[in-house]
Amino acid sequence: MKFVIHFVLVFFVFQNNCYSQQSKAELTKKFAITIKSVDDFFDRFNFKEKTNFRNFLITEFPDNNITREKLLYTLFNAKSKYCSDIDKKDFVNEVIKESYPQYINYKDTNWYAALNCSVLLNGKPEKLLLVLNVESKINDGFEWSITAAHSSFLDGSLGEIDATLFSEFKNKNILSDEKKYFLSPISHGIDFTNLDNIFTNKNHFKNYISKDIASSELIKLNNLITNSKIKFRQVESISYHLLQIDGWVLVLNHIENKDYANGWLVNQLIKTTENEKRIYKQKSLHIKLQ
Repeated sequence: MKFVIHFVLVFFVFQNNCYSQQSKAELTKKFAITIKSVDDFFDRFNFKEKTNFRNFLITEFPDNNITREKLLYTLFNAKSKYCSDIDKKDFVNEVIKESYPQYINYKDTNWYAALNCSVLLNGKPEKLLLVLNVESKINDGFEWSITAAHSSFLDGSLGEIDATLFSEFKNKNILSDEKKYFLSPISHGIDFTNLDNIFTNKNHFKNYISKDIASSELIKLNNLITNSKIKFRQVESISYHLLQIDGWVLVLNHIENKDYANGWLVNQLIKTTENEKRIYKQKSLHIKLQ
């Protein structure tokens, strides 16, 4: 364990030196160390071979035996108060267990992107949380789909929304124009800058919703979009919630630290039971479970 901690400390000190001098070579090293995308995080978590980062480590740390255990410790925000040393140790030990090593997969639907958005509702600024997850399509394709929406202006009962609309959402079939109206599977790679398509294509909101998902919030949002009462402004922040690892929830945020690791890091590590994961989906992600 001491050797692992030593490697992590060397990693951070080396990165700190990169920030101090800012020469061309050091900026290159800084760029290599930074976890620039969620895909990059996945690669490092899974200890994927033949990546630029792995090649960088082999070149810069030739005397160190780079293991998955060591690398996992560098994926946490060192300044976070929501990742205790005890939990990190337990988590890493479970993930690298020889009898049952665990990995994360883009195609696994049990991870979510929570987008904090700013919108205009009847010309008035409002906040809107949209929760998306990866969903399979026909012909082995994938897309990002909306699985929950949350805001003060979406609270309450269905009210004036026709009950037949709820039934239509609940039992909606694959639409003929599905291939035209969807969020690209690489939307996370561009920080969901294409999200405005959902509001622009106002008559096709249902195409962007996860299969078999029907909540009053999503139906209300559909009503507002269809009637041009709401206008999208921008995505203000993004967090990723990974529930794929047995017994754990990982929350990723984009972190800008001066002296420590930067980029998409685990900012919150939560030990859970499977039932607690269901509660997490309901309470933290506002997902209406069937």
